[in-house]
Amino acid sequence: MTARIRAYAIGIKETIEKFGSLDISYESYPSNTVSTGYANSSMSTEEGWVLASIGADTNGSGRMLYKMNREPYGNTNISVGTKDHHYSASGSVTAWMVQVKKH
Repeated sequence: MTARIRAYAIGIKETIEKFGSLDISYESYPSNTVSTGYANSSMSTEEGWVLASIGADTNGSGRMLYKMNREPYGNTNISVGTKDHHYSASGSVTAWMVQVKKH
């Protein structure tokens, strides 16, 4: 069985005519390593920044990404998670975000 992922990306110029420039920040936050079960990580945008995108990765063989979402309140918090798949597997998950603000 092969897993397939369809991904899309949107680019934006850091300087926009008649608007100004944007500061772009790439942030990450790792979870603790677990021996089995669920590993979760969450983070929030900094004051004055807007969430542009989120991502996640895991370092555990046999682990599956089961959650990657923006929390429903305020559009500033994200939450990601991995879990065992078919057998016990240790590992962790790292949450990633891109945030922007007007310079």
